[in-house]
Amino acid sequence: MPHHTTAQSMRYALLLRGINVGGKHRVSMDRLKADLMELGFRSVVSYINSGNLFFDSNEPEEVIWHTLTRYFDATYDFPVSFIIISAAVAPARGGSVTELVAG
Repeated sequence: MPHHTTAQSMRYALLLRGINVGGKHRVSMDRLKADLMELGFRSVVSYINSGNLFFDSNEPEEVIWHTLTRYFDATYDFPVSFIIISAAVAPARGGSVTELVAG
């Protein structure tokens, strides 16, 4: 990842759309977790086999978004849409994400 780090680590939820954990548009959660760690994300975990992952990063959200966009474009031959939600905004969205993001 680029070196535009912020002062403190933030927990993020990565919600993937348009993928399948088996079959067409398959994305292996084990491979994705390993790849995210290689990209510099920490404490990467998946929530069951749902296509939802959680990780820590010091990078600004915009840098994370660009890193993930480049990764998905280079790795898969189909579009992978995603949403990133930081722990800082999760309470405003209902709180249930906060429990999962807390790891």
